[in-house]
Amino acid sequence: MNDLTKKRIEQSDQAARLERLKSPESVQNTKAYRAVGGEIHLAYCKTDAPASDKIACYLDMPYPAGIEVEVTCLICGGNLLNAAVPRLEAENQIYVIKNSDGNWQCLTLFQGIESCDCFTG
Repeated sequence: MNDLTKKRIEQSDQAARLERLKSPESVQNTKAYRAVGGEIHLAYCKTDAPASDKIACYLDMPYPAGIEVEVTCLICGGNLLNAAVPRLEAENQIYVIKNSDGNWQCLTLFQGIESCDCFTG
């Protein structure tokens, strides 16, 4: 590990020690988790998967309490979320992180698929 990574881990550990959770249940209810380089957030999909690599989501809380953000998804072998797996539907939960450029990025890797009518009667 380089010095910068060690420093970030130490800062994250120190911040985690300073956070006082009231009970074990509050650990499971925490919506942001510490990660090197930023915080991982839980986002709730606003809609079903669109014909794009971006999806509108509510950050940390479902509608109407969550802040609406646009999340970019990495799709291997494709570029449309509505033609990729895992399938995203409204209210699905995904983990996201804010990149250094300020954009929200999904941590799930999606795989592009081709739909076909393979069944014969």
